[in-house]
Parts: sequence; C-alpha cells; structure tokens
Amino acid sequence: MAARGELPQPSDFLKLDTQGSELEILRCGEASILDGVLGVGVEVEFRELYRGQPRFSEVEQYLRGRGFELMLLEPTHLRTDWPLARKRTSYADALFLRGQEWFVEERRADSLHRLLAIYLLHGLYVEAYALADGADRFAAELIRVAYGDVRPSALRWRFRLMADAVRCALMPNIANRHRLARLARVVYTADGRAWPIEPP
Repeated sequence: MAARGELPQPSDFLKLDTQGSELEILRCGEASILDGVLGVGVEVEFRELYRGQPRFSEVEQYLRGRGFELMLLEPTHLRTDWPLARKRTSYADALFLRGQEWFVEERRADSLHRLLAIYLLHGLYVEAYALADGADRFAAELIRVAYGDVRPSALRWRFRLMADAVRCALMPNIANRHRLARLARVVYTADGRAWPIEPP
C-alpha cells in the first residue's frame, strides 16, 4: 500500500494485528514507513499460536534496534477448564514509542508535539513530561498542570474516573462505557476549566 501511495504520509502511528505476520509487515515497510513513525501498537505472541510466527522477543529486538522503546504490555491469558490453575500468558498488545534517546539523537523537533500527544493518549504522563522537559519547557509545564495537578477539583475528577471505571467493569453496558470515555477525555487546566479532548 505504501508503494502505491495509498497510505497517508507522514504516518505517526501504526497498529498491527495480523495473526502472526506483524514482524514481516514491519520489515517490508522499514524504509518507506517505519523510519518516520512515532509509535507502533502490535500484537505479540509468547508461544506459537500460528506456525512459524515470530515471538515477542523477536519483535521487541527488531523495534528496539530501530529506535523504539517498549512502553506498555497488556497480556492476555487463554482460558482453562481448571478453575484454580494459573493461566499461561499467551499473547499481548504491546506499545512501542520513540523515546528520549531517539529524540535527542535525531533532533526531530518537528515531531515533538505529535509524539507527546501519543504519550498522553496512552496515559504515559510522567514519560511525556520527562520528554518535554528538556526540549519544550512550555509544553512540559502544560503537561504538569493538566496531568500532575492535585487540586481538589482534579482529585474529584480522579475519584469520579475510578468510580466510573469500577461501574463499567461491573456493568459494561454502552451507557457506562460512554460515560467513562467522556470523563477520561477531559483535561482540567490551571484556571479550573475542563476541556474535552476528542479523538482524531
């Protein structure tokens, strides 16, 4: 698709879940797409679910060698009929992002705000602040105020968010999920106003 010009350029983020062929796709797009990408979300396997598929370690080594860092790993355990048995980790959704070292070495100042947005959308507030602190103090201060604030209004928002998350876990109907999503996409600024953040 990239060779035919069907993918938008530049592409900031890739999401891959192709039943074991993720590493092959990444290698095919290394020169045309991957070098300009800021983040990769990919399903990785810890045991062979498909014949000959690469495992997590191979995907992680490949992406690390191209300037990505593993930021999040959300594992999935296959079900078992044995109620007391521990479930083996089979596969996971992995998040790889460009990190501080890549940003400093490549001097990609034009990518900083887009990279920070990806960090923040995934809840990596501390890492986003650390990345911005050395490159854009104004952006770092905005992140500190918006996500590190402990004023009563911000604390109330956090408690409401936790309560809605519990409600959604117990009763995952559409109304509860929408309420949680709306609350999670709100940022409180230094002047106390709430700004809804709509997904791109």
